Amino acid sequence: VIVDAFGNCDRPRLAEAISLVGRLETDGIIVANNTRITTALVQVFGAAENLDGALQTFRKIKKPDVSAINSLLDACMRCDNGKVARETFDYYFRGSSPRQRPDVISFSIMIASLLKKNYFEASKAARKLYE
Repeated sequence: VIVDAFGNCDRPRLAEAISLVGRLETDGIIVANNTRITTALVQVFGAAENLDGALQTFRKIKKPDVSAINSLLDACMRCDNGKVARETFDYYFRGSSPRQRPDVISFSIMIASLLKKNYFEASKAARKLYE
């Protein structure tokens, strides 16, 4: 909750979130790369519009769950990087053996980002994703 709160400040407090997580890991209060806490940190990086940090942090999660993937998708959209979001969505949710099953949030993030582009091809892609 505290890590998440750092991302919800008017100006995300990224350095403090990173420091807190590092301290909690060092003191043995949490295990390194705890999925929930690492996911919250991905969200803070996204709120700070730091996609590189979000990607590096996300890669520390051994088996990302849907919540972690959605946090990365959201970070991609906040950083206006639809290409990485589509690649991530396709990697985890599509193909002959998807790694995870998308939820309504997964689709909402992708559809909303496509509709923000406000051109015909994006609208068409959003409709296809919706269907």
